[in-house]
Amino acid sequence: MAAFLPSASQTARQRVHVAGNGNHVEVAGRDLIRTEKIIRRNAITPDERHLTIAQRDRLREIAGELAVRLAGANGRGGIAAVHSMLQRHFQVPSYLLIPRERYTDALSFLSQQRAIHRSRLRDHDPVAYANDLYRAIFAGARELGWDGERVYQFAAEKLTLKSPVASLKELGPVQLKALAEAIQREVRTKRQRAAAPDAVDPISG
Repeated sequence: MAAFLPSASQTARQRVHVAGNGNHVEVAGRDLIRTEKIIRRNAITPDERHLTIAQRDRLREIAGELAVRLAGANGRGGIAAVHSMLQRHFQVPSYLLIPRERYTDALSFLSQQRAIHRSRLRDHDPVAYANDLYRAIFAGARELGWDGERVYQFAAEKLTLKSPVASLKELGPVQLKALAEAIQREVRTKRQRAAAPDAVDPISG
């Protein structure tokens, strides 16, 4: 039998080249070896217990504004940070699974985070920073039932201006920030009064 076997000198030597992309490995001159990775992802399927489409759209709008504040120097990572915030706060694997009855809580949470991180806009986008303060000022004014003239009057009082303003664009960023905070204090006071039970007049009984 040994006579039929090739001698060591007759054995062919083959140089093997391996190339692949992690899922397919090709051996030069031979077959294709498949080493596919199987990745399983859990499907997110919101139902009637979770946020409605309209609620999701509103949260996504504010989340986008917050993401700009949380983005890194390269402008990336902001939206992932927002999603992580929501997941931790509401203990859900996705913001899509926030219970429908907690929509108001989610809206309030994102709005608070947007205000907390507003200062991060000041350096890299002063225009957006000013616009954000304008929005906060007039949102508070609407809740208070104030028109533009009342806002300008309030600004002159709280900022001790020598003359009333005709536009908020006359104010600098420090003044805008102070005005926004003053109006938010007025809003909180109004809410507290509305939530408190009616006080009993000691004279009338």
